Amino acid sequence: MLHSGRASEVFNPHTRWHKSFVHRLVLDRAIENIHRGCVNCLSWNETGTRLVSGSDDTKIAIIPYDSPSAPFVFQSGHAANIFGIKFLPESGDSVIVSGAWDQQVCLHRLQQGSSEPHISNYHCHAARVKEVAVEAGNPCLFWSAGEDGTVRQFDIRQPHICRNGRRNGSLTPSDSSGGCSNVLLSVKQHSCGSRMRHKAIKSITINPVFTNYMAVAASDAVVRIYDRRMMSIGSDSSAEPLKSFAPPHLSKHYFTADGQLPFAPVSSTHVIFNGSGREVLVNYSGEHMYLFGLFDTSVDNISYRAPIPNIPIQQRARSTADALKERANSAFSVKQYSLAVSLYDEAIRYCPDNAVLYSNRSTALIRRNWFGDAQLALDDAETALQLDPNYEKAYYRKILALKQLHRYSEALNFAQHTLTVFPNMDRLGELCRLLQDMVTSQTQRPNRSDSRSNGQHATPLTMTTEGIALWPFPGMAFMELGSLSSPDEQTSVDSPPDPQLYQHIVTNVRQRFVGHCNVGTDIKECAFFGFKEEFVLCGSDDGRIFVWDKKSGALLRHFAADEDVVNSIQPHPIDPVIASSGIEDAVKLWSPAAEEPLDQHNTQETFAILDDNQQRMKSDMQIPLSAVRILEESLALVHRGALHSRA
Repeated sequence: MLHSGRASEVFNPHTRWHKSFVHRLVLDRAIENIHRGCVNCLSWNETGTRLVSGSDDTKIAIIPYDSPSAPFVFQSGHAANIFGIKFLPESGDSVIVSGAWDQQVCLHRLQQGSSEPHISNYHCHAARVKEVAVEAGNPCLFWSAGEDGTVRQFDIRQPHICRNGRRNGSLTPSDSSGGCSNVLLSVKQHSCGSRMRHKAIKSITINPVFTNYMAVAASDAVVRIYDRRMMSIGSDSSAEPLKSFAPPHLSKHYFTADGQLPFAPVSSTHVIFNGSGREVLVNYSGEHMYLFGLFDTSVDNISYRAPIPNIPIQQRARSTADALKERANSAFSVKQYSLAVSLYDEAIRYCPDNAVLYSNRSTALIRRNWFGDAQLALDDAETALQLDPNYEKAYYRKILALKQLHRYSEALNFAQHTLTVFPNMDRLGELCRLLQDMVTSQTQRPNRSDSRSNGQHATPLTMTTEGIALWPFPGMAFMELGSLSSPDEQTSVDSPPDPQLYQHIVTNVRQRFVGHCNVGTDIKECAFFGFKEEFVLCGSDDGRIFVWDKKSGALLRHFAADEDVVNSIQPHPIDPVIASSGIEDAVKLWSPAAEEPLDQHNTQETFAILDDNQQRMKSDMQIPLSAVRILEESLALVHRGALHSRA
């Protein structure tokens, strides 16, 4: 293993990093027998000499990185699973903060010569505490985020006494302030009648450079950026976000006729800034990861289409493109649609002005029908028509893509237009009659629209010479909500959100990362990796760690890291080392110790893994929301009983 310690003081970190390291990552060591339950959270200290972990067993372990000393394990004072943990900066690693399922935040002061720390317990939250956050260089402040919809600010220089006097978690989310006046943010939403509810906050992070900026990920598709200078602390502090991000296909919600969401909604499980503070990475439950630019310029339209490269014709290898197209056609004929999509993509790289290639990829996407494939199929069909306005098949495939998106009126209008251009097109008249019936049915049920099962939100995989990449590349979009007029207008998983909130300023998504599966847990992290943070990574429900190239979205590596699920993934602050944990009770360290690069792209195994993960997300997201709520309520009852029995 590459250790920090003295080496970090002697050598420039740049000399210790190389892009090839991601292809050599292997298990360096597993730290076992420190926990007896899932290890939900990890965090390094500022210098990378210690790693702290929190577990379902309610214990905390401090693991030395560059010494043979045994980990220091102690009881946390929590009564249930620990979800968030951090060293307080500039504290000599003697102060740790944690948050847990028992709705408590704990401050642990390690005392020299004592095997047990001094613990301060805070009972401010009225629901599970999912994250704690600290500010670089600030040894006094820390923050907690809970599913009661609040972010709490703590100052260790000031004594804090919880006014509710609660000791057993008896508060309800409707009383989320808990009587405490340390609420920095209360994310509310309008619910049934005049009743107000709070959005469950899943993750928060403080910008490491522009430290007044705080990112908040909640139980919807919107990631909100707040400026702490514009916020005040109180018992019920509501603030408007400075800026809000959401991928375009997740910025529109669909409802049944009775005004309910038919399936479990998308939510964020983790949000993080990069080291420069200029990029935001978000991991979505039931979806993929997205990269946003904090200061990117907004645009006024949504476009998934990748620009056609302006490559001189003499540089285009048409013969290679033709060979790739034939291979893709063969894969399509035997229903290997993912392989066909990737081969068509490779062909387009060699010949980016060929309408047939875009049209063929469009039909492969329609047949595969992953989340989001229909939107990308529509973009391909439109690109083919842009290149060749007389290409008959591209007209038909645009109609099919619109139909698969449940945009029946648009599909019918375009089909009728197509009839005027190609009056003898096979099957078009029959398709028009079918679309007319669908439009009529949709008109009779005005509130009924798409569900997430219709291929509305995921991305196809395509091949590059570097690995499996996303198409399209940068040029996608997200919603910027700006200043919301009232906290009453904020959306909820319990009642239909106001669609007007999702129709404000649109700006670009820098990249999308696909391949992992994130539905099994709601604490799955994501991270930047590399000396220049040129990689991104996260864990997965299939027990693997996935590593992508940040710029291109190419999937570079995937490797097994847990028997079940990888939840926490924390890159070392200096060395090319990753710490990971999950359902297993071990903490694992990964370093670039392999003698030969472990390249995995272009393999059937990789395609099978990605297909399985996509199908798992699709099947798991079919669980009705009512069933999800019943499960959550049952767990809450069990949890409250457990807390009372321990009291």
